Amino acid sequence: MGALRIGPEISEGLARLGLKKIADLTTVPRAPLARRFGPELLRRLDQALGTQGESVAAETDAPYFGVRMTLPEPIGLTSDVMAALDRLLARLCDKLARAGQGTRKVRLELQRVDRSAAVVEVGLARPMRDPARISVLFRKGVDEVDSGYGSTDCGSSR
Repeated sequence: MGALRIGPEISEGLARLGLKKIADLTTVPRAPLARRFGPELLRRLDQALGTQGESVAAETDAPYFGVRMTLPEPIGLTSDVMAALDRLLARLCDKLARAGQGTRKVRLELQRVDRSAAVVEVGLARPMRDPARISVLFRKGVDEVDSGYGSTDCGSSR
């Protein structure tokens, strides 16, 4: 009876009557079931059998916070990338603070001049919105990025 999503008191009452399966309910007249257990039981039974629809609301997506910066000239030095990242993180964390949120994942996408992208992603143990603490976690990943001819577009998002 758990598949019907009915309360334990209704399930126990049905079990006392020897009605242990959904199929058992289909052989019993509906009016006595409604009088004894209420209309909720019949509604759930009809939903399980497909004779009555059930509206289902999809879960809302987690809010998206993103910031972007386009640079006038390509950059290739790690220190320049980190300076741009620090500016992006300050804006991102400000957005998070205004929304009363924190982030557990931050992604940095560097669009290179040759139109390829380098991505560095950082996962956090708990929701955070402190740009200085997040920036430190990016250092190793940014050091490993091959900038080629440089990057002209940086983005950081949740």
